[in-house]
Amino acid sequence: MAIIAIRGAGINHYLKPGYNIVRRYMKGDTPDDEKDCFEPLGYSKSRKEADKKAKNLKGIIEIITYKEPKEDL
Repeated sequence: MAIIAIRGAGINHYLKPGYNIVRRYMKGDTPDDEKDCFEPLGYSKSRKEADKKAKNLKGIIEIITYKEPKEDL
């Protein structure tokens, strides 16, 4: 199985509005958004759902907010 990873800030072209779940592949000792690679794993329109999905994944998982959606209260 192949891993599709996007390098650096180019990840913004692949994000959907809402909360995007990505896996970070670090190139150095510290996180660097310009040099690291990101693997998009999914997205959700609510933070609660994104946290639930991310809990089941392994590795360095991050939730990136892109064009923050208006949640129903």
